[in-house]
Amino acid sequence: MADHNYVSINECAKKYCKRYCCTPQCKNKQMSTSSITFHSFPKQKDLKLKWKTALKIGKEVPKYAFVCSTHFDDSDFIPSSKTSSPAKIRRLKIGVVPSKNLPVRSLDKVLLTPTKEKIIKRAERLNKRRQNKKTLSNFISK
Repeated sequence: MADHNYVSINECAKKYCKRYCCTPQCKNKQMSTSSITFHSFPKQKDLKLKWKTALKIGKEVPKYAFVCSTHFDDSDFIPSSKTSSPAKIRRLKIGVVPSKNLPVRSLDKVLLTPTKEKIIKRAERLNKRRQNKKTLSNFISK
């Protein structure tokens, strides 16, 4: 009988199966030396939708998708003295939505080009003239 070195599933998972943050533009991944923790999406549909909206995820979230702790404020976590778990494990409070280091899409930025600024100023001047004409016509009609 030949000797084989079998690796248990738990050891395999620890060694090869790393967690990655599913947030767009976030490159964090699970490392043993890192203080970053990873949190799965909530099971409640309305809260899950809030997470997807905040993180700007348009497609369906896989069952094993995680969000890293850099997207949450420190006040979003339950203090470690109140949990029975070790200090390394940080648990989120119920109903918390990611609010930090959110992804930025190029379409989200509102940049006013010189041409667009001119158009806006022209529209403002036109509205002001129309208001002046209305007040003048009201004054004359009286």
